[in-house]
Amino acid sequence: MASALRAKLEEVKSSGALHAAFNDSFMGDEGCLILKEMLANNRKLRSLDLRGCNIHCDGAVALASLLDGAGIKHPSSTEGSMQAHALQTLGLEWNGLGTFESGVQAMCKAISNNATLTDLDLRNNSISPQGGAAIGAMLARNSTLKKLDLRWNNIGAQGGKALVDSIASNPHSAITEILVAGNKIPE
Repeated sequence: MASALRAKLEEVKSSGALHAAFNDSFMGDEGCLILKEMLANNRKLRSLDLRGCNIHCDGAVALASLLDGAGIKHPSSTEGSMQAHALQTLGLEWNGLGTFESGVQAMCKAISNNATLTDLDLRNNSISPQGGAAIGAMLARNSTLKKLDLRWNNIGAQGGKALVDSIASNPHSAITEILVAGNKIPE
């Protein structure tokens, strides 16, 4: 599977594709490490579909490195500024990012500093109330994310409150839609 994934990623890289879909490939965390390696310097890709890929904690950490500008020098920069991957849409529905809190925390830390991501789908990822709090902390800092889909996790009242409080505290928030059905959040 690793060689097939590398071949598809090489095709994405060489073609300059704006969208890449790996949905239902079950690439797992190992596949995300390959994805990180192969897409590290790709500034063209705008949309990445990783639905149903069996991604958990280590995969989330690898993806976080693509979304965070820390340590990535943009090749066209003359001033040596750091810039994150150019992704605008990331689909991670039907994975297990919330199985361990450190995966969700790594993603949230990276996205809080990201200046390109506008649409994030985290449906059905076993995200707990603690993960909801991490997402809240992310939303308190991020100013580009417009749509966040958190349906069918387990964020609960504590995580729901963190989401509301964080958006209210961020005057630069771009959020226009957060979907939270199926999270045991009281109305």
